[in-house]
Amino acid sequence: MALFVTLIWTQRLPSVLFVGIGLLSIAEASYCNTFTCLDSHHTSGNGYELKFSKQVASVEYATSEHYKAIHCCVNSATAHVSWFKNSEVYPWQGVDKEKVYPDPISNSQSLIFLSIVDSDEANYTCRVKEPQSNSPGIQAFVELLVLPPLLNHGPISTSPPDCRNKTVILGADTSVLFHCEFFFGPGSIHGKHLYWMKIEADFPSNRSFINELNLFKKSSFRERKDARDQGNYVSSYLTIDNLHHDALGTYIVRAENDVNWTDMEIHLEEGFPEPIPPQVFLHLFIILVIIILIVAILATIVWYFWLDLQLLYLLHVRPHCCSSTMRQEGKKPFDVFVSYAQDDLKFIKSQVLPKLEREWGFEVRIEDRNFLPGTVYADEVIHFVERSRCCLLLLSPRYLTGREGWCTFQFHVALENTIRLNSKLIILILEDIRGHEKEMDKAMKHVLGVTKCLRWKEEDASYTSKLWKKLHIKLLNIINEDSNTDSAKRAVSV
Repeated sequence: MALFVTLIWTQRLPSVLFVGIGLLSIAEASYCNTFTCLDSHHTSGNGYELKFSKQVASVEYATSEHYKAIHCCVNSATAHVSWFKNSEVYPWQGVDKEKVYPDPISNSQSLIFLSIVDSDEANYTCRVKEPQSNSPGIQAFVELLVLPPLLNHGPISTSPPDCRNKTVILGADTSVLFHCEFFFGPGSIHGKHLYWMKIEADFPSNRSFINELNLFKKSSFRERKDARDQGNYVSSYLTIDNLHHDALGTYIVRAENDVNWTDMEIHLEEGFPEPIPPQVFLHLFIILVIIILIVAILATIVWYFWLDLQLLYLLHVRPHCCSSTMRQEGKKPFDVFVSYAQDDLKFIKSQVLPKLEREWGFEVRIEDRNFLPGTVYADEVIHFVERSRCCLLLLSPRYLTGREGWCTFQFHVALENTIRLNSKLIILILEDIRGHEKEMDKAMKHVLGVTKCLRWKEEDASYTSKLWKKLHIKLLNIINEDSNTDSAKRAVSV
């Protein structure tokens, strides 16, 4: 079989395809390998989805006692193709395998009828599946109609899916494809014409041939012809690239033979992006509400357990330097020096020391336990304040009025070390000191005005109170900061 193409030019008629059938050129099996139009040049064996490489017509025509082929072209050379007639797999009952057979050259993608007869008129199905795949594969259905051999008829449209009205969104779509196919049947090769025209919107009676449109349109037009079944079918592909407004309008594809002509009218219209349906906004609103609720719940949890989270981080995530080794290597071997009034010693022993020493593991120094007898009181205060990382001041009315000003002396030593030695000062107010401002000097008033003090309340006396957690966090941050500073200084000196 051979495929001969002759182009005839008239005064306005564009290239018109004439198809003749011979015996010495391209075999029918090559149909699936030429003019593939579904963007399927890759095989599914290389990881691509199995699909048809050419559109499968839902209705096929054939002339009795003539050659016919039904095609099921796919994008895989390894796929297994099975053919069914009225749901009966090939070879079905009564079939002549020498006249009706899946073409082995095309890997069974074409079902060949060497001389079709009336009994071949039926519903055919092709099923395609990759041998090593668990996928169910794909299938197509074709109704085959057999026409009498002496019936003279005009071209019959097979109405493939791409031969229909289309809507494009200018700016988003860059090209559009029309594919129309007609059954001419056997006959003279010089009597089969297929060509495209466009009706201009401004002049409805004026029809422009496709090859003329490229002369004055911004859009680009390409026309391509194809044939199969020994020329019984002729199809045309019209591709419009670089879409502009001038491509919109009505197109006519005309098929002519010696008997009659057939026009197919196709409209190319401008579309617009579909509006977002209300359900989408409802779904987005619901999602937003859910996100807000989740964030609010998380924020509430974080706020409620904020102190616990900080302690968890300081105690288990961020290493802190409270070990005896680090204390001995640093210049400040003690963690906390507690400054208090003698009347508050009971509170120190019952509340402060159990927490700081036994539960939290800090090195704490207090006057009544650690000051050496016979030494100068002022020297002992300076000694312990300078060698402690921070000073915890327990402020009460008794602190301001007791012991002839020695408590105030401890405050000033701690304040001086805060400035000179970068020590830290934590103030815990045990009782309301309003009304005792006259016992405070200017420095103490200033410090109380700019420092965020901790305040003791009876309901906070339990070990799980917020006050103890805040104090624990303050001490851990101070000691970690001081230890990191010592480590940095040692590294620089080395």
